[in-house]
Amino acid sequence: FGSRHFVQFLHSIPPFSCALMANRRALLRLSLLSSLCCSAIGGTGALGSCTGGDDSILLQMARVRTHMRTGESQTRFLDLVVERHCEDLGWLRNLSLDLRPSTRVLIYDKHGTDCKALTRSDVPQDWDVVLTELPNVARDGHDQLYHIALHYDDLAPWTAFVQAGLHWTLKPLAHAKGWQSQAEALNDLVPKLSTATTGFWPLVMYSERGPMLWQDAEDDTDPDPPPELNFFHFSNGGSDLYSKARELYSSLFGGTPCEASGQKFPPGMQYLVKRENLVRRPLQFWQLMKDDILKCDPTLGYTFERVTVAIYNSTTPALLQSVANSTICRRDLNTSMFTTPLKPFETANFWREHWGCEPLSKRLLDLRAAGKI
Repeated sequence: FGSRHFVQFLHSIPPFSCALMANRRALLRLSLLSSLCCSAIGGTGALGSCTGGDDSILLQMARVRTHMRTGESQTRFLDLVVERHCEDLGWLRNLSLDLRPSTRVLIYDKHGTDCKALTRSDVPQDWDVVLTELPNVARDGHDQLYHIALHYDDLAPWTAFVQAGLHWTLKPLAHAKGWQSQAEALNDLVPKLSTATTGFWPLVMYSERGPMLWQDAEDDTDPDPPPELNFFHFSNGGSDLYSKARELYSSLFGGTPCEASGQKFPPGMQYLVKRENLVRRPLQFWQLMKDDILKCDPTLGYTFERVTVAIYNSTTPALLQSVANSTICRRDLNTSMFTTPLKPFETANFWREHWGCEPLSKRLLDLRAAGKI
């Protein structure tokens, strides 16, 4: 449309919005945009008044930034939750400029006695950043549960849960593609979220079939999955996380552990989760899990990782009960039969006693019946 209509359009923009237009893009564009605004509404140039009054555009931009740093921006699209234990956060500076106006960064700093606590000067000054110190307990799951319980009524449309250091599952492996940094992955994936058809996007390497997940093998005879199934196996050992994950799943969602299948999950507990997926579960669920992961530390921290897909990407209702007294959390039981390599027919006696059902798969039972194991 013509220049006269363009001037009328700029006159209709409130002064704050004009400054916001000048602030949303990189500083390299500031002079051009602000000059355009100011000249159209009678200002004095790029660094002069953009309101026709006493406020300069620089002061208005400062207000925009202050507004964004409080987490009150109505344009907030992403909460970037960073789980830190002494890692360098220089990669934050490599995040796209286009993400910054709509992103709040929440860093949960579990420095313990291993390093100094983060300060505001340690992170990019042009980001909306919230620093929170937490005790170094219960792995990354504790940070996530703490965040969700605390911000349940203030969640962004999407939340990215990431480790402060680069997790190896982000990088390419075998037939899977990946990224070389958290910033590279987020710059690639976050712009796609507005049209995503899923509410849960694991931050792991990927194939043409989608994100690559992992699953604990039942034992050393469990064959590796073929590529078309799009997941890898972890070897099982004395921790028997294959069985512990089945028990936790049944404790959270019902049924017996014997009915629960092995759990596929993204190692490192890194993912993008839509707000609807989080509030699908009531606040009580997240509070219970937050309390339980501390009571059952460290076992529940490792086991929680195994059921993150079931928790974050399932509509199955949870039972809303504590799991802190389940078998996997008890410290008074004889677990001497759990060795590496795992001897599943010996550990099966332990699980039968506490579960009251047959813990071994049909595959293992058939191998035993055929005398092959």
